[in-house]
Amino acid sequence: MKAPFTIEHHPGWTGAFTRHQAREANYPNGCRIQKIKEDQGDATPLGTQGTVLGSVHVNGPGLGTAYFVEWDNKPNCARFVVEWKLARA
Repeated sequence: MKAPFTIEHHPGWTGAFTRHQAREANYPNGCRIQKIKEDQGDATPLGTQGTVLGSVHVNGPGLGTAYFVEWDNKPNCARFVVEWKLARA
């Protein structure tokens, strides 16, 4: 079975991402979000704001929805972030 989306490189961007929007996404593409939680080794500081580029959802314990985000302090750089670290800006 083919995946309903592709994760690929886009011209002018650093980092591969998808523009697909997962049905389960609480933050739709284009939504303004901010980082509210972190774990060890995170490179993005708490309070940083950004824009959702796309999202994916994986069923299973401990998985769920994750987003490709363009942080305001890293333009044209797509980063992968799990939902529990985000809130609406």
